[in-house]
Amino acid sequence: MKKLLLLITAMVAAITLTACSGAKTTKTKMDEIKEKGKIVLGVSPDYPPYEFTTTENGQKKVVGADIYLAQEIAKKLGVEVEIQEMAFDSLIAAVNANKVDMVISGVNPTEERKKAVDFSDIYYTGKGIFVVNKDSAEIKSVADLKGKKVGVQKGSTYETYAKEQLKIE
Repeated sequence: MKKLLLLITAMVAAITLTACSGAKTTKTKMDEIKEKGKIVLGVSPDYPPYEFTTTENGQKKVVGADIYLAQEIAKKLGVEVEIQEMAFDSLIAAVNANKVDMVISGVNPTEERKKAVDFSDIYYTGKGIFVVNKDSAEIKSVADLKGKKVGVQKGSTYETYAKEQLKIE
């Protein structure tokens, strides 16, 4: 009898504690996006044909393959896309500061970036090239760039390459 009473008391206590625990439902980022009815996309629209600006009916508009990809993602989620233009080197910081929900802007996954944000599966692999004046007699290979002035996009993997591999500031 004591064991039965102890069992019933334990069950009542367990049920009461479970009911009063105030278990919180944790919202995911996806839940937040769907509640807002929009996904905020961060882009640096200077990478045609993937993202670039154009003018339609006198209005500036960001277009390109990556923008169309974002629109398809939004369509699958049942939300709209809101585009936030920013400098390329601000994109990952904007995700981490919750200023944008996602970034599609030719961002290559590096080990450092993988520590800061999650990446999708790679959907495009491209090659980088260096462009020099066709009349240049002194630059015929990548090795010839050492010690020269080189222009690259700030925050890009090309900037990292120039600094680390070519030792160019």
